[in-house]
Amino acid sequence: MSAQGNIARTLFVGTTVFLVLHTPASQCATQRDVSPEKVDVELSHLLDNLHDAKNKTYSDQLAESDAVGKANDSLRSYLKQRARDPKLLSVPLKSVSDLGMLIATSPDKKLRLYSWDTQTGGSMRFYSTIAQLHPGNENRCTVIDMSPKEAGDSEFCKTISMVRTGEGKNVYLLQTYSVWSSTFRGSTIEAYSIEHGTLKKFPIFQTTKGSLWEIECSTSDSYDFPDIELKNNNKSLFVPLIDKNGHQTSKYLVYKFNGNKYVFQPGAQRSPH
Repeated sequence: MSAQGNIARTLFVGTTVFLVLHTPASQCATQRDVSPEKVDVELSHLLDNLHDAKNKTYSDQLAESDAVGKANDSLRSYLKQRARDPKLLSVPLKSVSDLGMLIATSPDKKLRLYSWDTQTGGSMRFYSTIAQLHPGNENRCTVIDMSPKEAGDSEFCKTISMVRTGEGKNVYLLQTYSVWSSTFRGSTIEAYSIEHGTLKKFPIFQTTKGSLWEIECSTSDSYDFPDIELKNNNKSLFVPLIDKNGHQTSKYLVYKFNGNKYVFQPGAQRSPH
């Protein structure tokens, strides 16, 4: 081999070693799992950073928006990365929950939603939501960013219930909430199934006009959310009636689960209590 060839080979080997030894730590971290306890600590730190960014004094509104936006991006990116680990599905994550992150987990531990206030709203609150689902025998979870494309669609999830249809399909019932102003609030129940590794809207609510995958109601006179309720081991669904002035009444529309759908019961307007 010529002297020039030896020099080129030396440079190539040296460059290769340099690249291996100087791979960024963030890239290395994605190649191995981190304990759920450490994830809880890091999520708490990132959520704290978001709150600090919001509470800091800025020279102008643009600087505040930029700092809050970057803090949200960091939190969202880290959570989407770590939520691929199935072990995270069944751990309480108490520290970040205590700081305000809302975590809802399905009874079968196959679906979890993480929601937090992005601190980008005023009386109208904006939320980001990340879904983590286990599609089956895979050793990795599917992660879906459910954050809204439109500000008015922003919501957070507090509860995930389940029913199993006569055909053997598990349907996940998400109870979500929206804050459009200090007194204008909404509640929604949404139905999904897990199919082909993702969430699919499931039209389980049978009304007089057809099947729906969600039912929503809103009030405009209260700091409380309309109380959509599941009762009788999730076999009965109660949706509050709202009058023309936006007030929740004492009556409810009733839906009964028949093994495949929640069917509206005409004339069964009563309280679930």
